[in-house]
Amino acid sequence: HTIQLHLSEPLRDIGHYFLYDLVLEQTRKQGGLTGYAHVGAEREAAFPARRGLALDVPAGLVDFVEILQAGRANLETWFDFLNLGYKLVPTAGTDFPYLDMRIGAVRNYVKVEGPFSADRWFSALKAGNTFVSCGPMLEFTINGADMGSELQPNPGDELVIRARARINPDIDQLERIELIEQGQVIHTVSAAAGATDLRLDCRLPARHGTWF
Repeated sequence: HTIQLHLSEPLRDIGHYFLYDLVLEQTRKQGGLTGYAHVGAEREAAFPARRGLALDVPAGLVDFVEILQAGRANLETWFDFLNLGYKLVPTAGTDFPYLDMRIGAVRNYVKVEGPFSADRWFSALKAGNTFVSCGPMLEFTINGADMGSELQPNPGDELVIRARARINPDIDQLERIELIEQGQVIHTVSAAAGATDLRLDCRLPARHGTWF
C-alpha cells in the first residue's frame, strides 16, 4: 500500500482502491509527501511493490520507499530505481504488531537545519536528508555534503567520502561499513571484535553520473 504524509485533510477513494496514482496526485495537490510501504519486506505474493512503483515512479508521484522492515533492509528494488536515475528517499516502518513486535524497532532519522518544526522535518525528509537504521547511528558525507545532497563535480575531481557508524553496546556491536556505488560494494572497513564505533574514509575521482 501507499503512505501519505503531511496531509491537510484525509484522502480515501474506495471506488478506485487500487489506482494509487489518483490518491498520490491528490496528495501532491495538498503539498503532501507520497511513498510506498513494505518495499523492505517485499514478497511477490504479498507485497508486489515493484509493479506499482514501475507505474508511479516514472510519473513523478513517489517521494519515498519504506526499505527497512522486520529488522532487514531489502535494497534491490530501491537500488534498481536509483540506477534508473530516480531519486527515492529511504524510510523505515515497523508496521506494529504485524512485521515488528516493537514500536520503533526500525526507524528513519531526519536531519533538520535550524529550529525544529514539523514543516522543516517534512521538507528535510523530501530532500533525502535522512537514513534508516535498526540500531546504529550513521553519518555520511561526500566533500562535506550530507546525505541526500546532489553534487555536480567535474570529471576527475576528487570525491572525499567519509562515513561513521556508532551503536549502543547494550544493543549490539558493529561488524563492518560498506561503501556502495550503483548497487555494488566498492570499499569495506571491518571492525575489531566488540567495536561500537567504526569509520570509513575513501577518496575517489569523479568519473560519471553515479550515486553512493
